[in-house]
Amino acid sequence: MVLLGVDVGGTSVRAVACTPDGRVLGRGSSRGGNLRSSPGDAAASIAGAVRTALGGAAASDTADGGRLEAVCLGVAGAGRVRHADVADLVRRALRSAAGDATLGDARLGDASLGDALQAAGTGDLDGADGRARLLTDLDIAYRSAAPGPDGALLLAGTGAVAATYRDWRQTSRRDGLGWLLGDTGSGVWLGRRVLRAVAADLDRNGPPTAMTPHVLAMVSLTSARTAASAAYPRPEPRDAIAPDPVADPHADPHEDPLPASLDEPLPDPLEDSRFSPDAPEQADTPDPAENSSTASSGPELPPRLDVDAQDLVRVVDPLAPADWARFAGIALNAAKTDAVAGRLVEEAGGALLATLAAVRGGVGGADGRGGGGDIVFAGGLLASGPLRARVEAAHRGCVFAPLPVVGACAAAAQAVGVELDREALTDALM
Repeated sequence: MVLLGVDVGGTSVRAVACTPDGRVLGRGSSRGGNLRSSPGDAAASIAGAVRTALGGAAASDTADGGRLEAVCLGVAGAGRVRHADVADLVRRALRSAAGDATLGDARLGDASLGDALQAAGTGDLDGADGRARLLTDLDIAYRSAAPGPDGALLLAGTGAVAATYRDWRQTSRRDGLGWLLGDTGSGVWLGRRVLRAVAADLDRNGPPTAMTPHVLAMVSLTSARTAASAAYPRPEPRDAIAPDPVADPHADPHEDPLPASLDEPLPDPLEDSRFSPDAPEQADTPDPAENSSTASSGPELPPRLDVDAQDLVRVVDPLAPADWARFAGIALNAAKTDAVAGRLVEEAGGALLATLAAVRGGVGGADGRGGGGDIVFAGGLLASGPLRARVEAAHRGCVFAPLPVVGACAAAAQAVGVELDREALTDALM
C-alpha cells in the first residue's frame, strides 16, 4: 500500500509517498501553492511536487508492488470561505500531474499512476472511494505531532492561526484571516514590518537598524549589495532558525543564495548566515551627524547606506505577499542585538499568544495560558529562536510539529482504515 501526503503552504509545497510503516518511497518539493498569496501558478507548484514524489515511488525498489491507495492534501487557505476554490485548485493540480508524460504511464503495482491520480482528483475530495482527501494546513500540522486527539495548535509560518481539536477534528479557530485582515505574528506580518522599518531608516524617518543592509542585499540593490558585502562578510556557519526542516536533497549548499533578479526565489535569511548581524562594522567612516542616534543595545550600528527609499519601493512593489515572509528571518536573527528587530519580534510573540488564548476560551488572558489538552506549535517561525522562546515561556512542555506533511500521510492512512507509524516516517524524513 502506498500513501501520498502533500503539505501546501504559502512559501513551499512538500509531497511524500510512503508506506503505512513509515518507509519513504519518494518526495518532492516546489514553490508555494497558496491560491491567494503565492507567486506563480499554484496548481503547477502542487503538481510538480506530486509528480516528483510519485515518480520516486514508481522507481523505488521498496514499494513492494503496492498501489497508490490514498491521497491527502493539507492546503493553506482551504477553510470554509475558500474551500470550493481550493478544491478546484487541487483537482486541477492532480489532473495535471496525472497527464504528465513522465508519470501518466508509470505504474505502482498493477495500477497506472495516471489513472489513480485522475480518480483521486474527482468528487468532493472527502477521501472516500479512492478520492483525495482535502484538509487545511492546520489539520495536518496538528495531526503530525499531537500526542493525542484533543488539544490546540498554534501555527506561525507564512500565515498565523490557532485552532482547537477534539477527536482529531477542528472545533474552533482564531485568526488565519489572511495578510490583509489578520495573520498577526506571521511571517508575512513580521516581514512587512521589517520592510517598513528599513524603509523608514532609508527615508531618515525612523531609527537606524542593522536589518537594513541585509534587506537591501536580499533584493539585490547593487549599491547596497556591495556595501553590505564589505560591512558584513560571510561569517562561519552557525546554528540558524530553520523555517523549513525538510531540506531539498538536491540543493547545492555552496550555491550563492542572492538572486540575480526578482524573478528568482528570494534567499532565506534564516538558512543563510550571510544575513547574520554578527559581523564587523563597515570600514568607511560615516557622517557622525547621520548616526548620532542608535537603535541597538548591542554593537554599534553600521553607517546608514546611501540608498534612496524609493529604490526599495521599486524592487519590493512587485513581490507577492507570501514573499514578504522571507524578510521575517532577518528580524529573528537580529533580535538580540538590534532594538528595532527585538521590538518587532516581541510584538509578534505577543500577538501569537493572544490568538492562542482567544481560541482556548480566553483563559489566562493575553499570555495564552489556560485551557486544556496538548498544545502543538507549528510553522517555520516557531521552529526555534527568539519567537519560539517567547511563546514557549508561557507553555512549557508543548511539542513542535517539524513535518506537517506527516499529518497528511496519517490522514491518508486513516481514510483507508490503517494507521501510519508517524514516528518512523518523521525519523525517515528528518
